[in-house]
Amino acid sequence: MNSTLEPPSVQSLNATFGVLFIGFVLSVILYGLTFFQAHVFLSRFPKEDPWTKGVVTSLWLIDTATTALISQIQYFYLIQSFTSTFDELELTKTFIVERALATIVTFTVQMFYVAHVSTFAGRWHPCTLVIGLSTASSLAFGLASTAKLASRSHIADLLTPELEILISVYEGLVFAADLAILITNFTLLGVKPKTNTNADQHWFDRFVIVWVNRGTSVA
Repeated sequence: MNSTLEPPSVQSLNATFGVLFIGFVLSVILYGLTFFQAHVFLSRFPKEDPWTKGVVTSLWLIDTATTALISQIQYFYLIQSFTSTFDELELTKTFIVERALATIVTFTVQMFYVAHVSTFAGRWHPCTLVIGLSTASSLAFGLASTAKLASRSHIADLLTPELEILISVYEGLVFAADLAILITNFTLLGVKPKTNTNADQHWFDRFVIVWVNRGTSVA
């Protein structure tokens, strides 16, 4: 009997390892944005209160940890489990931890913008309430989906209607909160600083305001 292991097909590689690789590339790009935001904030606002500095630094450290976890996930699936079929791929604890940390980071960033909006729009402003409610709801669905993931043992076990609904609702709420943050910041604040600065503002300062302060990078 010929026991030679047949190589995986191109279709199976695209459906498993290809998706993982694309996700890894996107996560590294987003980590670069996080690093840029942290650098801009800590270098350009040295007199900011320690609590805000601590939040920004903590987010950067957690995002660094999630990027490292994603790298380990890539190594496990692309190297150690390269010859495994899709049905044989195990769901690692690293995968679960990364998902939980990513949910917490997303919630923290969005709540930071909720606090930012409430400072100039008011705590009970409809925009503040909508963003806050969407953010809190997304955290609940994110943790629920993570708990469901933790109860599974293989990647193939994730393809269930219940889990798909939880993840879809979570992603939808996150997107709704991001979009509300973006629209609220641009509507109420615009793209100009609310300080008496030079009218000929440097392009980099304008970029920071539009991309970072107004939440464009979050959305």
